[in-house]
Amino acid sequence: MPAFLTARGSGEYVLAILLVAVVAVTEEIISRGYLILRVTTVTGSSALAIALSSVIFSLGHGYEGTAGVVTVGVIGLTFALVYVWAENLAAPIL
Repeated sequence: MPAFLTARGSGEYVLAILLVAVVAVTEEIISRGYLILRVTTVTGSSALAIALSSVIFSLGHGYEGTAGVVTVGVIGLTFALVYVWAENLAAPIL
């Protein structure tokens, strides 16, 4: 990892943790909260909504390479199923 990407000092570690938390919550709101609800409303199929949101979520992580896209796709599918099962966006966020 390049040296400029390495956190130095407690302030940078706190910022890194904060950024990860904000990104995670934002991804869940968009990928699960919005996409699943919207696609289900438009198509009437929650299965299609779950699949499509998982694919879009995984493709958004294309910079991680093929293995990363597949791994993130499986994780996205799992989070989508948890969201639909729990009927609560807090479940996949946690």
